Amino acid sequence: MIHAGKLSSSARLQATLRVLSDCHAHSTRDIAEATGSQAVHTDIAELRANGLPVGPAVYAGRSQEGRKIYCYTMDNDDAREATRGERL
Repeated sequence: MIHAGKLSSSARLQATLRVLSDCHAHSTRDIAEATGSQAVHTDIAELRANGLPVGPAVYAGRSQEGRKIYCYTMDNDDAREATRGERL
């Protein structure tokens, strides 16, 4: 069990949710660049601990350097519900 930050008071989690709320697939690198996070997988786990339905990491191929690429998403209904009433 992780000690997750609260979405309502965590700018880091709010930034990660803001990226995912467009309902497109985002790689861990995309999320890190957009939020400045050094631990995207932890941010995703904390969003889930806050009850947000972030989909599982999906393998999306390899980079030109041969690194594995994983993406995260939220579907439209989940994203709308998660951001309703939140000031993101």
